[in-house]
Amino acid sequence: MKIVQWLIFFVFLGNNLQAQNYQDQKTRFVLTNIGVNGIAGGIGAVINKKPDEKFGRVLLKGFGQGCLGGGFNVLGKEITYQINVKENIGYAWPARITNAIGSSITQNAAANRDFWERWHFNLGPVRLEYRIPEKKFQARVFASAVYGTTFMAVNGKLNLEKSIKTGVMFFERSDDFTLYGDKAPGIMVAPAIGVSKQHSGSYYHYLVAHEVMHILQFDQLSSLNSFTDRVDAKLKSDFNFYDKASKYFYLDLNGLTMLGLYMTQINQSWQCRYFEREADVFSNRRVYPKCK
Repeated sequence: MKIVQWLIFFVFLGNNLQAQNYQDQKTRFVLTNIGVNGIAGGIGAVINKKPDEKFGRVLLKGFGQGCLGGGFNVLGKEITYQINVKENIGYAWPARITNAIGSSITQNAAANRDFWERWHFNLGPVRLEYRIPEKKFQARVFASAVYGTTFMAVNGKLNLEKSIKTGVMFFERSDDFTLYGDKAPGIMVAPAIGVSKQHSGSYYHYLVAHEVMHILQFDQLSSLNSFTDRVDAKLKSDFNFYDKASKYFYLDLNGLTMLGLYMTQINQSWQCRYFEREADVFSNRRVYPKCK
């Protein structure tokens, strides 16, 4: 439960920004990203500590690697602004790749591995993973994508060209989308984004940048999946069906975690929700007043 408490703490830290300018506000989000990743990396490393390893060393190594991963996450989020300011959705690719480097480093930290051992990238509903020590490549459907893809397919139409240009499953419809009972011109339900076709120009690119930011936020939560590594290994050992299924299907915690954190703030105004504020700070460089 410690990690959940710390995540909630940093969410509310980022939410209650009393910023004088954009730089002050962004600095808080940068520190939040690095801090959350460091804590996730440290706690996860301790959970996955080997019996002969020293607690303090494992904790510090995991924390340091997690902070490094958080730094790359920040760089990826910074790039989303280029989608907006240059009105070019292709910048989603470098934003996502840079963010994936950070998420991989932090997940390695939380798994008590060296930072370079495994690299992953979510492409559509598939998690692509390469394990350097084993020289093994693996592609698996991740759990959150099953719901997300189904929801978006029912509520919009896939635009294949824009999906290729962004590296994100890109859905459209003629009017606004509905999510959590609210109408919105843009939404994200991982691994996909939806943007209304009735918008164009600079506002359209603002919407795309904002929703791509949500994809990055979703991917950043990958480190939490390492918290269940021991349970996963035991299930594979005890149940042959689970072992075989896991070769094609990846049980991730990203979707449930992001939904849970978002729902804690669902009764607040849109601009007071952490994920929305952070998305706008990076993708639009917007400054918000303090939320109560």
